[in-house]
Amino acid sequence: MPTPGDPSGPSGPGDPDRDRDPRYHRVLLLGSAELAAAIPMTAVIDAVERGYRAAAEGATSEAARVVVRHQQSHTALNVMPALSEAAGARSVHVYSAGNRGAPALQKVTLVFSTENGALEAVIESDWLSWARTGATGAVATRHLARADATVLGIIGTGRQTEAQVVAVAASRRLTTVYAYGRDAARCSPGR
Repeated sequence: MPTPGDPSGPSGPGDPDRDRDPRYHRVLLLGSAELAAAIPMTAVIDAVERGYRAAAEGATSEAARVVVRHQQSHTALNVMPALSEAAGARSVHVYSAGNRGAPALQKVTLVFSTENGALEAVIESDWLSWARTGATGAVATRHLARADATVLGIIGTGRQTEAQVVAVAASRRLTTVYAYGRDAARCSPGR
C-alpha cells in the first residue's frame, strides 16, 4: 500500500482518488445514539423475527458464548460470534460484564462481509443489545399472546424490562402494564 504523499497512490483520507482506490476500504462506525435515532423498534422486531426464522431453517451459524473471567475483580469478557450467509454478514459481539455503572463503552459488535471477509462496521452496541432483547419479547408476544391482548405483565424493573415494554408497545396497543419488582419506586408510571 502506498504511504501518504507517495505519488503512485492517493495522498490520504479525504483525497477523492482514495475513495475510488480498491486498496482502501471504508469501515462504518456507529454509536448507540445514532442507532437509536435511526432505527425504529418495529424494524428491530422484524429483524429479530427474521433472524430466529433463519436460525430455525439452519441458515445461520453461531458458536457458544466464550466467557473469560477475572476472579479478583469479578469481571468478565464475553465473546459471541455468528454468521448469516443470507444477511451477507459475519459478526462478533463482545462485551464486558461485572463492571456495573462503568461510564465507559462496554459492548461492541464487529461486522464482516461473508463475500470477502472485509470489516464492514464497528458498532457501539449498547442500544442494539437493549433493543434486541426487547424485540425478542415482542416476537414472542406476536406468536404466543392472543391477538386482542392489551395488558402486559412483566417481572423486573431494570433496563431490560424497559426494553421489553417499549418493544411490546411498538408491536401492539397496550392499555395497561403491570410490573413486579423489589423496588416499588421503579414500578411507578412514567419511569
